[in-house]
Amino acid sequence: DTLFQFAMQGVGYAAADLDLSRATRRITGKSIAEATDLLKQALPLKSDPVITVTPEWFPLLPWLSIRIQTAVNPAG
Repeated sequence: DTLFQFAMQGVGYAAADLDLSRATRRITGKSIAEATDLLKQALPLKSDPVITVTPEWFPLLPWLSIRIQTAVNPAG
């Protein structure tokens, strides 16, 4: 019998399984400050969420969750 040994190394990313549709429904119609607080409480985020509303002068997120776009940076 012949025995072979190999040294191996791997690199990968691990990310939390986020329920974005539920989180999006929770923040509809909220102010940016309130939505930020809700997301920080509801999701295991590495950094604070960034919320941008267009037009900038509008004080609330849309009431329809389908009008809210989400993006996640898995690297943090």
